[in-house]
Amino acid sequence: MRWAAVAALLMVGCTGCATGFTGESVQVSHSSAQVVGGFVSDTGGEVEHWVEYGPTRAYGFETDHEISDGVAPNDPHETGAGLYGLERATSYHYRFCAQDGAQQGGPGCGEDGTFKTQSWACGETVTTSVRFTGNVQCLEFNTPGIVVGASGIAIDMNGFELRGGPFVADSKPGIDNRGGFSDVTIRDGFITGVPPRGVFAPGIRLDGASRNRILNVRIFSASNGIDIRGGEDNQVRHADLLTVSGGVTAEDTNGLIVADSTTPANTDGIRLANVSGGRVVRNEVVVPHRTDDRVHFGIYVAGNGNVIKENRVGGWVGTNIMLASGANNKLLENEVFDAIGPINQPAQLAHFSDGIYVGAFTAGIVVRGNTSTGNLLDGIQVEGVKTRIADNTANDNGDLGIEAVAGVTDGGGNSASGNRNPLQCSNVFCQ
Repeated sequence: MRWAAVAALLMVGCTGCATGFTGESVQVSHSSAQVVGGFVSDTGGEVEHWVEYGPTRAYGFETDHEISDGVAPNDPHETGAGLYGLERATSYHYRFCAQDGAQQGGPGCGEDGTFKTQSWACGETVTTSVRFTGNVQCLEFNTPGIVVGASGIAIDMNGFELRGGPFVADSKPGIDNRGGFSDVTIRDGFITGVPPRGVFAPGIRLDGASRNRILNVRIFSASNGIDIRGGEDNQVRHADLLTVSGGVTAEDTNGLIVADSTTPANTDGIRLANVSGGRVVRNEVVVPHRTDDRVHFGIYVAGNGNVIKENRVGGWVGTNIMLASGANNKLLENEVFDAIGPINQPAQLAHFSDGIYVGAFTAGIVVRGNTSTGNLLDGIQVEGVKTRIADNTANDNGDLGIEAVAGVTDGGGNSASGNRNPLQCSNVFCQ
């Protein structure tokens, strides 16, 4: 709020008066709210200020009156107040009021503000849909932010934050669906915590849940951003995940969609282990260059029938896209770049600095239309014999553009230039 402009407006035509001005509610729980505002006095000195609040514009309640000394004339002061003992799921009115020693005509109060308390409390299990009415601060240790307790409900964060306290061991999820409830939608909010690490670990957790949709969420987490175990046909779309561990981690699930999301995670960006029938499409999985003694992956896949398409993946200490095992997976039209190696890298990990790596325990793989540039070792390395390689571009990599084992299917249209190894490609023809 531009306090000086507000103060100037309030003080026009006022002599011998102090006036409150009302700001926003910054946190709202099921039984309390934190509101901000301020006051200004044209005479200065000692100024008394407080907040009036209640279920109507008649208010009926007020906070303790506070006294500020040495206030300069016409100098707006920002302040805040906690409102407690409120009713759940109830709308409230509030305003900031003030008076000074020269006050004429009673206290000066700001405009009316409103908020609505939450229908749920931190750590509670919800069995009906909820819609956030403000930012929520959860301070309870080892307690989830909100627990899903029924199928078919929606948790609409409505653009607000779910914020935890300081990180402790065994922290719980911000939104917890370990009960395995299906057809749940989680959307439109920010799950975070006290810096430097968000307390919730992970931000969202699904165990055995199917057809959940996670849409338009930001997560700052002390471990994984989104952790999915079991279930089928879950979706993550338009997520922004800044995490201490993985961005999206999934295992033993089918039909997962991860789309149009951003995840500069600290370990693996998107990790699918024993996942089949999934689609990982149009994601931005890029980290700035850094040094690390561990191998990480931008996108890691082990499973069958997955499509990894149109992702932009770069800067990983390890391999940008790792297809570890499985059959009938497709790597299509991805852009990968600038993979580097872990420091003090042992020889057996040397291939973990490629743009794209296809492991030996794979079959029926298609690698088509990808672009791989500037990686420490190969642009694309394929060790799976039953792989079809076509229409890829691999330039300016530290070893070969495309390195493939004998027996792969050369679908044509591959090109490579500027790679350090003069062969440019092995076992496929590159223009």
